[in-house]
Amino acid sequence: MGASMTAVDLGTARAKAVGALDTFRPRLGFRTCGWRPPLGVGAHRRAVELDKSARTSTSDAEATRHRLASEIAQVEGAIQLVASGEASRVSLSGLKFGEQLSRRFGAEAQAAGVHLEPLPWPDDAGCDLLVRRIDE
Repeated sequence: MGASMTAVDLGTARAKAVGALDTFRPRLGFRTCGWRPPLGVGAHRRAVELDKSARTSTSDAEATRHRLASEIAQVEGAIQLVASGEASRVSLSGLKFGEQLSRRFGAEAQAAGVHLEPLPWPDDAGCDLLVRRIDE
């Protein structure tokens, strides 16, 4: 009798498990979101051309001003970090104004015991800047 009750209990448990699986099926099915354009180069090109929000409203002068201010802050921070002794060297990569900033902050860096070494990229595309202690 105990064995037959166990079989009945197992059958009930399986039925409940199968019923539980049935409740998830609608969630895993296809969703109806309406029509969407097909994926591919042509559809992507049209989406990009039609998307007016992707275009920036900032002018080149404003973007340059923002980039220059950001790079100045990075160079000043690197000089302070190395001069404080928290880091022995800092590499700043991808600077557009790296060479000009190394000339501009060269005297300040020397006074702080720091050397600025620009590493220019080919074709004047930018510059990396190595900030290190003078004694290295």
